[in-house]
Amino acid sequence: MLRGIIHRLATVIYWAGLVLSAMVGMGAVIAPVVMISDDKPISEAIGTFALLTVLSFAVHGTGWAVRYILTGEKEWLPWGDSNR
Repeated sequence: MLRGIIHRLATVIYWAGLVLSAMVGMGAVIAPVVMISDDKPISEAIGTFALLTVLSFAVHGTGWAVRYILTGEKEWLPWGDSNR
């Protein structure tokens, strides 16, 4: 029973990280476009894109790491086969 709870908790944390990562990733695309349209320097837009892209991968990686620590599943993407 406890193992099932831990597995569900890890899955919820993983999916929350994946969804948050996708939202940050969309912001990585939208924010530089808005910055360029507001006449900000292109270097600021590129820096914002790079920062948000790294943050997106970090958020997803953190969710994956928590899931790996709690359950031992190793797939990076949610549709991967962890029962190999």
